[in-house]
Amino acid sequence: GLAIVRRLAAQLGIAVSLRSAPGRGSVFSFELPAAPEGAMVAARPASVPQDDGADAMHTLRPGLAVLVVEDNTVVADSLSALLRQWDVEPRVYASAAEALALADLRALDAALCDIRLPGALDGIALADKLQRQKPSLAIALISADINEATQRLAAERGWHALRKPVQPDELRGVLLRAQQPSQG
Repeated sequence: GLAIVRRLAAQLGIAVSLRSAPGRGSVFSFELPAAPEGAMVAARPASVPQDDGADAMHTLRPGLAVLVVEDNTVVADSLSALLRQWDVEPRVYASAAEALALADLRALDAALCDIRLPGALDGIALADKLQRQKPSLAIALISADINEATQRLAAERGWHALRKPVQPDELRGVLLRAQQPSQG
């Protein structure tokens, strides 16, 4: 988690502070300037890649259903906010067991699986189960430490591998491919 915070802070050009007391724990913090009123509306187009022709090949279908299985609430909330910005419907669960028990797989178009999940099933095992249950489901493994072996595994299985913090243009690319009709 701290590696993600450090990388995000570096990208934003802000400092992360540390306060620590023996036997009491540590507190990591950072400060962000408040956005001017109305800035979210103005900033939205910058976070969503713009299409020259705005044709159907580059437009996400409103209501696209995306399973997000992420135990870190900050990451899950960030992904959900980005997806909702694109009129995509996130279905968020904190564990593989919860997702398998509660999610309606028939209604899903894509799945974002954190590799390191609590419980008996990690994100790779979850992705395997999801693929067996719904072969047409677009799947992306997400982790702060995507390595060559993970990328190779994902490619072999027809999945995607996205490094945290997930870049909007990479996620958008996964979703654009997810909504394309299956060839077969």
